[in-house]
Amino acid sequence: MVQTVDEPVAARGRTLAVWLSALAATAVVVTVVLLAGQGRGGGPGPIRTAPAPLDQGGRSLDRCALALDSTGLAGAYPARADWRPLALLSTGDVVVTLLDAPTPFACVTGPRTVAVSDPGSAVPLDTARLLLSTPDGVLVAVAPAREAVEVGPIGAEPAAPARHFLRVTGVAVTDPAGLTGTVTGPAGTRGPLAPGGLAPPALLLVDRPWQPDTPTGTVDVLQRCRAAAEPGSDAAARPWQLAHLLPYDRGGRPASLLVAISTGIVGGCSVGPDGATPLRVWRVGLGIDGPRPFLWLPRPGEPLPDLAPDLAAGSVMPSVARMEVSVDGGPRWAASLAGGTFATRIPDGVARDPRALTVHVYDAADRVLYEGPAAG
Repeated sequence: MVQTVDEPVAARGRTLAVWLSALAATAVVVTVVLLAGQGRGGGPGPIRTAPAPLDQGGRSLDRCALALDSTGLAGAYPARADWRPLALLSTGDVVVTLLDAPTPFACVTGPRTVAVSDPGSAVPLDTARLLLSTPDGVLVAVAPAREAVEVGPIGAEPAAPARHFLRVTGVAVTDPAGLTGTVTGPAGTRGPLAPGGLAPPALLLVDRPWQPDTPTGTVDVLQRCRAAAEPGSDAAARPWQLAHLLPYDRGGRPASLLVAISTGIVGGCSVGPDGATPLRVWRVGLGIDGPRPFLWLPRPGEPLPDLAPDLAAGSVMPSVARMEVSVDGGPRWAASLAGGTFATRIPDGVARDPRALTVHVYDAADRVLYEGPAAG
């Protein structure tokens, strides 16, 4: 469904930074769970996860506003309370909203990602303007009063022209030469027209990481680790949220790596038939590691209590949508991503030194963000 409201459109020359992302302060606690009777892990793959439910309407706009605030771009847009929709398109998976401003801007949310258009990147299309073109095929354009615009991939079935035009093509949009459009006014239709370029978003990031299922007893295990911590300690007092549960084999016995999220610290513990070890602080604060959009723990030469040599976890930037690991060009395995963190098990027979591991990191458009050693 598309709803439109005619409003005057005036140009604005503000240019925004493209592809910014911010890493909110998070922390990870890693709990090693030794449970009798479990089967051995069959490989390094992460626990299966399910996407968070899609927000609609105003909640979709709230996600865009939060993303702008977290990336430092909010000051370049109207205040959230002043956002007024000009047009709305919902496909069930994606919500696209065009918002009123001197140069209108678009908010796009999907099950995992959020994008906001850059008014300074609007591209002329005859008398109209292409406001947004995302790599995964979302197109937003606007025409002057009494005119209508249509744009889409060459060869695709044309959509109905509109003054405020929103389209989810389902086709990758990475080259302006692959787009064509028309502008219709009182004197007739002009076209086919080629836009002068793409209109990339001011930001495109993952804001809704997949969350793993919470198995029975997980919360109890975390409580046992916290109870074993020193009374009154920071680790014991903090609230924790489950992010990962990763099975592995430890000393011939089945185990699971439990990763939970809090703020400001990273720590861990282990639980076995003989009881729980206390939560221990491994690192104060989490960030990224130089050019790497993630922080790999444990660091080279810095073993951490209760974290087995074949396990790794850490923080990732919000722009990270997929993370894979390999050795010497061999087969890759996927790391589990959730809540601004990752967790993975290193396969048997593979060197444990992160400097010998190659990490392949991709954004939501499947573009390479980083390929190189897990640590320097």
